[in-house]
Amino acid sequence: MAQPESHVSTKASDLPSLNSLYTLANGTTIKNRLFKSAMSEQLGDSAHNPQQGLVTLYRRWAQGGIGLAITGNIMVSRDALGEPKNVVLDEQSDLSVFKQ
Repeated sequence: MAQPESHVSTKASDLPSLNSLYTLANGTTIKNRLFKSAMSEQLGDSAHNPQQGLVTLYRRWAQGGIGLAITGNIMVSRDALGEPKNVVLDEQSDLSVFKQ
């Protein structure tokens, strides 16, 4: 059976490598195709500030060469927590941990 003209090859040799640049529609170039999407890490302390584990996690992703990291589930209101250990960024937050 003949393939339609618009067939896109899925052979590994025809696909871009994970290390190749990726250009977004707005022209921004990402250094590779390794993206981390948002997730709820639940690494907040009892005051909803980031625990050191969250700092370590994002640092490891960055040092590992991730091209684009979309931050996790950071709440902006303590009245709208998704999970008990969510991190909150508001006027009560300890900004020193966020700056790490």
